[in-house]
Amino acid sequence: MAYVNSYGSNEYTTAAQRKKQQLSRLAVSQQPVQTKAAATKTQTAQTQDPYAEYKAVLAQQYKAQKQAADAAYNSSKNSLDKAKTAALRDAYISYMLSLRNMPQITAAVGKGGYAQSLAAKQQLNYQNNRSSIQQSYLDNLGSLRAKKDSGLADIDNSYHSTLASLAKSTAGKSTKTTAAASPQYTYTLAGTSYTAPQFVAHLKNMGMTQKEIANYMNAKGLTL
Repeated sequence: MAYVNSYGSNEYTTAAQRKKQQLSRLAVSQQPVQTKAAATKTQTAQTQDPYAEYKAVLAQQYKAQKQAADAAYNSSKNSLDKAKTAALRDAYISYMLSLRNMPQITAAVGKGGYAQSLAAKQQLNYQNNRSSIQQSYLDNLGSLRAKKDSGLADIDNSYHSTLASLAKSTAGKSTKTTAAASPQYTYTLAGTSYTAPQFVAHLKNMGMTQKEIANYMNAKGLTL
């Protein structure tokens, strides 16, 4: 059982935990690769995918990004729903208050055409308010859905484009000469630069699982 000191922190942590804590505090930067690698190499038939771990982290990050987009949409929609309910309630209260004054108006002017016209006008205003609230809600909801769909499309395009690039870089038969794969970004951590696969491998060596790597990348605002 770990001892908790007076500051509320554990006195004893595992080496893996200390590495992860250190990583979370380090600044990391991401730079787009300006030019493709010019070097070529002769590839022999491969029995394993060299980007398997990299693809697994990509998949985790892809899933996390889509879940975040869904969560943001649901939160915004919930706010819209609450605002609509409150607006409809206020409109109803205003309408009922106006009806409460009708007996006084009828007593003053009688039950003639003016009183009937006023009652009809108040009811029409209430129905118009309800319609306006509903239309505003639908307009905002449509914009919210369009924003979500656009964001999901960007996530899908980025993910599948990266997979296609990786597949292209590993395509070919044995002894076929191909250009070395060029990653989309390089990453600088503690003064050391890494390509995307190297960066993922480094984080894994530091004790991170694939899910933890994906969460780390998202938390730092990094893209694979």
